Amino acid sequence: SPGTYTVSKNTTLQELYETVGGFLDTADQSSIILQREKLKDREKEIAKKARQDILDTLVSSLSNVSTTDPPQIDSSLLAFYQETSNIDFFGRYSGDISNNSNAANNLIIEDGDYIFVPPKRNSISVIGQVQNQITVLYDETLDVKDYISYSGGYSEFADKKGIYIVSSNGLSRYASRKFFSNDEFFLSPGDTIVIPREFGKVKGVALASIAVSTLSNLAIAAASLNSISR
Repeated sequence: SPGTYTVSKNTTLQELYETVGGFLDTADQSSIILQREKLKDREKEIAKKARQDILDTLVSSLSNVSTTDPPQIDSSLLAFYQETSNIDFFGRYSGDISNNSNAANNLIIEDGDYIFVPPKRNSISVIGQVQNQITVLYDETLDVKDYISYSGGYSEFADKKGIYIVSSNGLSRYASRKFFSNDEFFLSPGDTIVIPREFGKVKGVALASIAVSTLSNLAIAAASLNSISR
């Protein structure tokens, strides 16, 4: 029974599940999304500070040039700053919050919480620094390298050593060499393969490396959530 509910104070997520009548057989309990306003506000604050740090770096690059050289701003860093101006902030609580899980039994519902239970999926998404970001049917015979190939391969700024996998429950893990094999333990339906940006190729990034990484992670999290929501 989907809808908007008013619950008593100290109601747990598990109690809410029972109130709404439980899950349909088609529900993907491993992909439940719990969005919380408090987490969303924190993400906004972190992103605001990170963007300011990047802006300070860009301004500093203009003030530190010699009088004989025209001022220059690294185009890649500027493009990244502009690209991250409209990040969707979801405030997701990541982890296993399936029926009767430890988290569901202990997590107290807060005012404004939004819970989305998607249907079961059989797909893999590839996002980040690839030629074409895609979502395709999961095939147990394919590995990470195959899915990246389907996306058209790496783009210019791809960090090939920093690839990681975002599970449908929001948790992530790095794709070490063993990920590039036909092992269902490492790739499962609903996974998102993330190819991050190689920030070492951007001039002046040392001054804003934490800020760039922070904004990049927020943008990737939003992209993976959009994939699940669709």
